[in-house]
Amino acid sequence: MVKENYNEVMASRIFDFFDKEKKGILNPSQVQALFEETFRGYRVTEKDINKTIDYALGEDGNGTMTKRQYTNFIKKIMEKAVWAD
Repeated sequence: MVKENYNEVMASRIFDFFDKEKKGILNPSQVQALFEETFRGYRVTEKDINKTIDYALGEDGNGTMTKRQYTNFIKKIMEKAVWAD
C-alpha cells in the first residue's frame, strides 16, 4: 500500500473510533481525545496538542471537526514529515 493511502486509511480508522455517534463529525471533547491519541508516543506537549486543536477547530469556525478535515490535516502533517527509510 502506498504510504499516502495508508496514512489516509489509518486516519479514517482513528476518526471512526472516536466518532461514537457515527455522524462523521466530532465535538470538541472528542477532538481532544482524537488528537491525544494521534500524537501519543510523539514528543509533543499538551500545549502543542491544544494549539493543534485550536487550529483544527477554528478551520470552519463551528467548533467541530469532520472526517474529511481530520484526514486532510493528517495528510498535511505527513507531507511535512521526514522519514528515514
